[in-house]
Amino acid sequence: MKIITSDGSVEFAHGRVTSATDKSSFLASSLGREAMVVVENGPYVTYRVNPEPGVGATLLFNEDRLENVAWAFVMPNETENDWSEEFEMQRKTRHEDWLLKELGKPPYRFEWGEVASEYDAKGVSSAIMIVYDR
Repeated sequence: MKIITSDGSVEFAHGRVTSATDKSSFLASSLGREAMVVVENGPYVTYRVNPEPGVGATLLFNEDRLENVAWAFVMPNETENDWSEEFEMQRKTRHEDWLLKELGKPPYRFEWGEVASEYDAKGVSSAIMIVYDR
């Protein structure tokens, strides 16, 4: 997996997405053909994909436009019983270490949008997130 900082594209083992990816081209791609809808609310649709081994991701579209991509690394020996705030903070640290290695020191603000390691206390989950500007 790699983030291309010149245009905000993400290259996963099973496909690539960019800030210009539209919903129809995503669904026709090798990555999108395996996508599952997890939330559909008016013009917003979130898809879940497995873009490569050890990674789970979601893509949020508003109408036909990709707004954000989020992914999380599967932790070693992870089970549903491991799901806790402490465990998610360990995952967040792993995400931050990966971002530091890939992109250098934060903040990760670019002409096309931003990248961040986020923790959602309400959902007790952490992820690397790319939000595309428009």
